[in-house]
Amino acid sequence: QKTELVWHSKVIHKGGVGTSQFLPGEPLLLSSGRTSNSLQMHVFEGRSARLLRHRTGHTSPPTVVRPTEATTTTASDSNTNNSSDASRCQMITGGSSDGTVRIVSTVRSVLDMEYSQGAGLDKRAAQLGIDVSELKLPVLLDLAMGGKLMLAGSSQNVNADSNGDMVSIHVNHSMAYVWSSARKSQCGPVLRQSEWHISSVQKAPPTSTHATSVVLSACGNFAIVGTKGGTIYKYNLQSGLPRGIYPKTSAEKKTKKAHGAGSVERTMKKLSKGFQVDSIAITNDNNVAMEQEAKLEAKKTRFVNSHRHTTPVVGLAVDALNRILTSVGTDGTILFWHVVSHTPAKKKLILPKSSFEVEVTKTCHLRSGNFLAIGMSDGLIYILDGNVIVRKFYSHSSIVDLAWSPDGRKLYSVGDSGIIHVWDVPTYTCMDAMKFVSGKPTSIAILGGGEILATTHRGQLGISLWSDKSFFQTVHLQSESATDNNSSSPSSSQKQRRLLKPILMREGYEDEHEIVKDDLGITTTAPQNGDNDDDDDSTNGNSQKKLVQPKQEGLITLSGLPPGHWKNLFHLELVKQRNKPTEAPTKPKSAPFFLQWRGNDDVNNPAANDEVKDKKEKESEEWDAVWDDKDENNDGKDDITDETKQSNNNNKRKQNMDLDGEENDEVQDMSSSTLKKTKKNKVTYTRSHLSTLLRQCDDNNFKTVTTYLSTMGPSSIDVEFSSLCHGSHDDDGLELLHLASKWLLDAFASNTNFELINAYLHRFLYLHGNVLAGMETWATKISSIKTNNNTEKENGTENNDESESMLELTQRMALLTTIKELKEAQRITSMKLRNKMQNTLCLLRHFSRMV
Repeated sequence: QKTELVWHSKVIHKGGVGTSQFLPGEPLLLSSGRTSNSLQMHVFEGRSARLLRHRTGHTSPPTVVRPTEATTTTASDSNTNNSSDASRCQMITGGSSDGTVRIVSTVRSVLDMEYSQGAGLDKRAAQLGIDVSELKLPVLLDLAMGGKLMLAGSSQNVNADSNGDMVSIHVNHSMAYVWSSARKSQCGPVLRQSEWHISSVQKAPPTSTHATSVVLSACGNFAIVGTKGGTIYKYNLQSGLPRGIYPKTSAEKKTKKAHGAGSVERTMKKLSKGFQVDSIAITNDNNVAMEQEAKLEAKKTRFVNSHRHTTPVVGLAVDALNRILTSVGTDGTILFWHVVSHTPAKKKLILPKSSFEVEVTKTCHLRSGNFLAIGMSDGLIYILDGNVIVRKFYSHSSIVDLAWSPDGRKLYSVGDSGIIHVWDVPTYTCMDAMKFVSGKPTSIAILGGGEILATTHRGQLGISLWSDKSFFQTVHLQSESATDNNSSSPSSSQKQRRLLKPILMREGYEDEHEIVKDDLGITTTAPQNGDNDDDDDSTNGNSQKKLVQPKQEGLITLSGLPPGHWKNLFHLELVKQRNKPTEAPTKPKSAPFFLQWRGNDDVNNPAANDEVKDKKEKESEEWDAVWDDKDENNDGKDDITDETKQSNNNNKRKQNMDLDGEENDEVQDMSSSTLKKTKKNKVTYTRSHLSTLLRQCDDNNFKTVTTYLSTMGPSSIDVEFSSLCHGSHDDDGLELLHLASKWLLDAFASNTNFELINAYLHRFLYLHGNVLAGMETWATKISSIKTNNNTEKENGTENNDESESMLELTQRMALLTTIKELKEAQRITSMKLRNKMQNTLCLLRHFSRMV
């Protein structure tokens, strides 16, 4: 055959092609890069091919991740913030050495793309013979997003799509750059001072002007940039012109005084000339005014010099009213500025530090609640509400990044030791902790309504996503005493989930991994086959919640289980109705006549088919032996002898002689002892594990039954209760109902697990209410049978069938007595709890009035 080159391309993947493969039956070529972290699909049309679609990521590990949606500015917005919209599940990533800024979606990969830094960069790089990354911006340091104020009753943003809504600063770079999330590109002017040069050929700005922090104003029209020298610059996003610095310079003050319209001094001069005021008096007044003004100016200068940053500014925050700017220096100095007048406020804060070497490393601001989180190099985290410190947490390592949940209740922190802590701010506790042995986190972001946590890691090109379990299951916080009154730290009992690296969620994790606990009590996930690919930890639903134990005997306590465990028992019918299929199952199409079907036979392995047949024959023989009509005690005999029949009749007569007492004595005797079966079962089987536990438990110890049911779901509990009895004709089932009633009676007497036992009682009565409702008629049957027995004894004739029915009815009356006792116990326990709650509410009302 003749070999011919149909198509070729010089550069598809930079760094070489890793793999390439045609899709079966399609003219599509799928290829992946070796170092470019990209996938490309080309479609062939004739003798040429074109790029159909591609997916590209960072070529080096990213270090910055931020959500695209800015933190909501009102409480009502935070309530409606969810992940139903795809735009709320996007994030901006950057900080890699390739100089790219990318947007990544967690729900649709089609929305992933790179922000453009100018048209023709690839072509220009090819002309110059350099890599395109050299023409891009330096490594990303931080991003500031927001300024999207919504008009009342409108879905349009105040800022037009053409205006920028995101500002970036870069490592060892003085200028800031504006980006547009609508255009997905850099837009607008470069934010710089007039004396700074953009060209790299000319003199670069001084090192003290390198940007270290950035924030957008609440209106979205201004960007405020902090520098290494402690100076803070303010820019206009639309024009890019500087709008002053914090604090004001003398030149800025003179310029404003010379051009100030409506000046009082200029008006006084005109009035003095018009009325021909004495020049000598004016001169004296001017000298006094100048002296007073000089003193005031000197005082202002001393105040401003004492209220300025001398260290790099690592954090900036603007409140929702656009009035106060908060700046944080690395030395722990916190200053408050008036956004419009650029003047410092009188009050300033200096954070307490354990040593002089401790510095501020990271800040995070929640504009909706005006909370500012400040992380220190010694692991301390301060939370400011306005200008007051309200919380202090300790995370044992230098803070790398911080993130707030949209509602402001949770604070996420990352330490340089590789531990991510989740803090519950209102309760002052550490909710969770995850430790990474390798691939330590470098940045975090909260997506959507707070249910997704995105993290970047050292040496990892991808972005890890973590789901917050508190959004779909109940999480109980056990607060423990802190080491001191003003600090909170993870307790020694707080277990950290140690992960070797960001894990990939998939099925079968429990089969491939084992859970190992070291000497410190830290849970580690390790693969059984020597693989380092970890999955979720031991807290993935494997740990069972224990019932709450009362602090003192006799106290009425609740179970502490999730509400879904017992609440769903009241609505199982509604759940079953909703889960009912809308269409009936369709019959599968029959195979064609020329295709023979041999059931489960294996054509390729006839020996396996013989083994299956032998196994089936053996099982059928065992079942035939079990269901044989022969009695087990006949020792192979086919028929029962007359002597055996006569002895059985004698035993029945003796039993009937004991039934002449009163009805109440019979009921008490049957309720005090375990009910015995009148007929011997030829086949013994277990209805359910619940029935086995009920038979094994003593009369006054049914704790194992409650513990067993507390580990099951609502549907499993329903199945266990349903299998106890199949109707009034089921004698064994009535015995199990009597045992179950005793268990519920014992549970009410213990005053524990109040809501749980009431839910079990409701389900028990709902399933077997029809059987228990017919118990009232059994008393009349007992009296009628007694009358017949007395008549037969007088006549000298006895009926064995009526004696047997009398015994069965007596057993049922014992069940009826237990149900009545159970009803009374439930009423008494409910009244106790109601009275206790009323007393507690009265005490609370009394104490509230005293305050």
